[in-house]
Amino acid sequence: MTAGELLNHFNMKTSSMGLPRVLEGVALDYLNDAYRLFVAGIDGVPDEEEIALEIGETEIVLPPYVLKVRSAIRADGRFIKIVNRLDTETTTAVVDSGLGAIKYFMLGAKQGVMRVVESPIAAETVLLDVDRLPRALLTATSALSDIAELRQLGLADKMVAHAMMLNPDPKIRSQADGFELRFTAGIIGARKEKSRVKSKPARLMAYGGI
Repeated sequence: MTAGELLNHFNMKTSSMGLPRVLEGVALDYLNDAYRLFVAGIDGVPDEEEIALEIGETEIVLPPYVLKVRSAIRADGRFIKIVNRLDTETTTAVVDSGLGAIKYFMLGAKQGVMRVVESPIAAETVLLDVDRLPRALLTATSALSDIAELRQLGLADKMVAHAMMLNPDPKIRSQADGFELRFTAGIIGARKEKSRVKSKPARLMAYGGI
């Protein structure tokens, strides 16, 4: 489904409820808000992010949509260990910067920044395994690919709730909570599904698929 198709569904839904038509630009703002909230509610979607490192670079500013960095791999196929700032207080991790092969990425010292230990002696590209929010705002032609297809129509519940909350009629505003609850229930269900999918490989390894 595209954002435009969901906007059409939203317009039909609000029309059938007797609500005023929402301008397309405003409806798209509602959709972007619902989309981001849904993806954040499931703790982001798994993806890969390429980071270019220059010689002697000591810090990497992560894109604002990155929620969590799970692993990092160099161009030669070797993994870079990722440690938290607090881990360095209880482990033997070397955190002094210098030039050499990258040993660690350290998170937690600054918001949205990874520290490089050691700094690279040559420019290279690192591939990060991340959980992220939507990369950019939706347009009418955007695919809602960060959310499972069966969950996409649920975004309209949040959009309807938003429209109802701005209605001057208090009786209509009072009905918004029901749509908010349905939207939240969809997030909870999607988060459980994501958790089951993540745990399935471990079950297959440990229990032979049972």
